[in-house]
Amino acid sequence: TKEIPFKYFLDQWVIKNFQYPEEALKKKIQGRVILTLKIDKKGILSIKEITGRNPLLEEEACRIFDGFPQLSPALLRGKPVNVAYNYPVIFRIIQ
Repeated sequence: TKEIPFKYFLDQWVIKNFQYPEEALKKKIQGRVILTLKIDKKGILSIKEITGRNPLLEEEACRIFDGFPQLSPALLRGKPVNVAYNYPVIFRIIQ
């Protein structure tokens, strides 16, 4: 199997699972949520930190990652390691 770059895989997952929160649309709420993701030594993704200005957007940014598949763990000198990764989710209303 061919390895897919992690950022590309994340982007595709977000595009596929993204839904603008209905209430945020009605209130014209836009913004950016930064998720600090951790991929552990087994390749399991979890959300360690959420930085945003609106709970509706923060909640949706987290929901996107529900059901995220197990990954190949990052390797350092051939051994699995924990990795933290900051990932922005941008909510922009396009007219």
